[in-house]
Amino acid sequence: MSEIIPLDPVLRFAVSIRMAYQPFEVVGDMGKGTRRIMTVTGGTFEIPAQKGGTFETPRVTGTVVGGFDWQILHSDRLASLDTRFQLRTDGGHLIYVRAEGRRYASSENLQKLLRGEPVQRGPDYYGASTPI
Repeated sequence: MSEIIPLDPVLRFAVSIRMAYQPFEVVGDMGKGTRRIMTVTGGTFEIPAQKGGTFETPRVTGTVVGGFDWQILHSDRLASLDTRFQLRTDGGHLIYVRAEGRRYASSENLQKLLRGEPVQRGPDYYGASTPI
């Protein structure tokens, strides 16, 4: 009987997406925070070719068809994120993407984000999301 050798998990770059979007529209206070919505208007994407074990995929490119980013600002540090958009491959196939997550930032960094200023990721600004 052969010995089973555990392997470290392999992380691979999965996708690069460049989106065009409109400024956030603030809907208002919802009781649990302030709702704001951003409309995704287009863009491009690339899924690099992947190979691992018996799994192999070709490189895939295409356009961002559109979608929305719904956010709830719960406090001066925490936001809930719900993003949904659609991709169209150059071959005409549609890919639906949905990701939920949380974003934490210091009050200072959150104000920069609200003004549209760039913020470096680090201890005072980070997020976690889960594609669904």
